[in-house]
Formats: sequence, C-alpha cells, structure tokens
Amino acid sequence: TAFVTGYAAHLLLGLPFIVALLLGSTLGSTDPATLVPVFRQVKIKERVAQTVMSESAFNDAIGAIMTFAVLGIAVAYVRHKSNAAVLRASIRAWIFMIVTMASSGIFINALKLAVGRERPRLLFRDGTTGFHPFDLNLTDCGFPSGHAQSICTAMLSLSFIYPPLRPVFFLIAMLICASRIIIGAHYAGDVTAGIYIAIFAAVVWRQWFERDGISVTLTRPAAD
Repeated sequence: TAFVTGYAAHLLLGLPFIVALLLGSTLGSTDPATLVPVFRQVKIKERVAQTVMSESAFNDAIGAIMTFAVLGIAVAYVRHKSNAAVLRASIRAWIFMIVTMASSGIFINALKLAVGRERPRLLFRDGTTGFHPFDLNLTDCGFPSGHAQSICTAMLSLSFIYPPLRPVFFLIAMLICASRIIIGAHYAGDVTAGIYIAIFAAVVWRQWFERDGISVTLTRPAAD
C-alpha cells in the first residue's frame, strides 16, 4: 500500500519519489480502531474480522518503521549528498534504528499472539481478565504493549544517534508510555514489558553495529 500510494503521488502530484514514498508510508497502515465501526456495519464472519484486525495491528508497527526509515534516509540524503562519508554514516545510523524497531516489533507481536493477555477494557466492559494464547484477535491482546515498545525503541535509538537530545527523547517516551496506562489501553505490566524489550533490542543492536569500532552516534562535525 505504501509503495502504491507513493508511486501514485509521484506520478499524479509530481512529488520527488522519496517525498512521495514518505507520504505513502504515512498513509499506508490501517489503525485497527478504524475497522471496529466498519465491521459493526458490515456483516462478515467473526473469524475474518479478527484476521483482518490482527493484520492491521501488525501494520501499526510496520507503518511506523517505514515512516522513520524513509524520513531518516531522505533527510540524510538531502543534507549530506555532497559528502559520501558523512552520508554513509548517517544512513548506517538510520539503518540501526530501523533494524532495532523492526526486530523488536516482530518479536513483540509474536509474544502478544503467544500470551494472549486480555486488555483492561475487557475488564471494565465485561469484568473478565485472562489469557487466550494464539488467539488471532491481536486487538484484544495487550501483553506486551506495542506502543510502549515502538516509542521506547525509537527514542532509545535516537538517544544513541543524537546524545545531546537524550533528555527530550526520554521525556517523549515516558509520556507516551504513561498515556497507555492512563487511557486504559494497557496494564502497567504490559507497558513495563514493552519498555524492557525495547531496551534489550536497542542495546543488543547497538553493540552489533559497533562491533567494528564504528559508532552509530552522529557527532556535530558529521552532521554539518
């Protein structure tokens, strides 16, 4: 969807392809919340509805990863296209972030599927709390929190890439994580697990990318 939308925007609107692809990445994923009212109006099999919403839940993470990836590479190319060494370092740093987000996102969705812990809304609505392992309806599975994992992975990766902005990145991550508990989307344990997975992924991938002594940090001279 992202590539089709991007290519169409490139042809019809005359946008540079990288900008058009960024637009496609932003619009490509479907939020599961938008499907709930649709399926209330359109009568389809429950199993089909659960499968479509589960696929949409996976798209949340993929959409965020693609958007960050295209944005990072586009900015790096525009700023450093005249300096090949700096361009390579910038793209390498963004690839580190992409790999970290993608791997932890895939793992966390697989873990959600395997655990199948109900979200707080089911407790408030039906008075139930339990586990349904390997239930394809991922929209009702809350452990671990995918939003907490996504934002913490992104902000931790950025804090390694741009250390001077680390306090800002950490503040953003904390606010988003807290909001998932406040609005009743997740239990505190769901969010905590998502944070731990994000930390583990960011630290492990940073060590792997820096195994040859080349840092993922972009210093001020490299950014100029």
